[in-house]
Amino acid sequence: MVAQSNQIDIFNPVLSPDVKAVFPAPGSTVALPQGKISITFDTDMFEGNIDAENSVFNPNNYQLIDIAGNIINPLSVRYDKINRTALLEFNGINAGEYKISVSSSLESSAGLKMENGNNAQYTAISNLSDLEEYKLDNPRSNRQNQTVSYDVTITNTSDQDLKLPLMLVLDPSQYFNGEVIGAVGQNTDGAFLVDLRWGVQDGTLKVGESITNRTITVFNPDAYRVELAPGIYTLPYPKAAPTITSNPVTTAIVGNDYC
Repeated sequence: MVAQSNQIDIFNPVLSPDVKAVFPAPGSTVALPQGKISITFDTDMFEGNIDAENSVFNPNNYQLIDIAGNIINPLSVRYDKINRTALLEFNGINAGEYKISVSSSLESSAGLKMENGNNAQYTAISNLSDLEEYKLDNPRSNRQNQTVSYDVTITNTSDQDLKLPLMLVLDPSQYFNGEVIGAVGQNTDGAFLVDLRWGVQDGTLKVGESITNRTITVFNPDAYRVELAPGIYTLPYPKAAPTITSNPVTTAIVGNDYC
């Protein structure tokens, strides 16, 4: 801090730590398995013992909370000091909506606590490819743009409706060096994810219904034969409570079976 006749200049002020970034990004949809979450801070964090309340290594300072309020703490926490990032390892995450909570007990290396905790929400979706039928028809290439396009039809052949979020998964062959244009990302295996929300009316792909008139375009700079294995990632449809459709028998006779 430097004082002059009419002002005070402050160099490198010491501020409370805050969360700079979270992966998965807030509001995003990720394909399972996804057992890693990263929290990036805007300053160096205190690296105390694993059981220290204010330590970046303490798993209790991070919570993954599902829609029912169940809390999952990470199995382990690693800290990348250079990038100021806590790397959280989880096990057995199911499909569903989650909130990532970071405790305000954390402190920076300068000894300042976080003024507020941090919460970020994301949705995890699982592979339900066996419930769908796929067709990739009418292939055509554009040599000038180095692309190949297909018309895609997806039919719900299961016995349950499928609700958004709904992602088409396109898994390329081993040596494919291109990309699916318009994909929203890739899963941990490198398969491309295409958001299908625009082809689903009222947010539900009902039993027997199809998504049609959808074109997928692949950038193929090496002009290799394009082989894409399709699949579907979505949330499982909520299980309905059982219902009784017949009237129960209200009388019984001694010595006879009641049915």
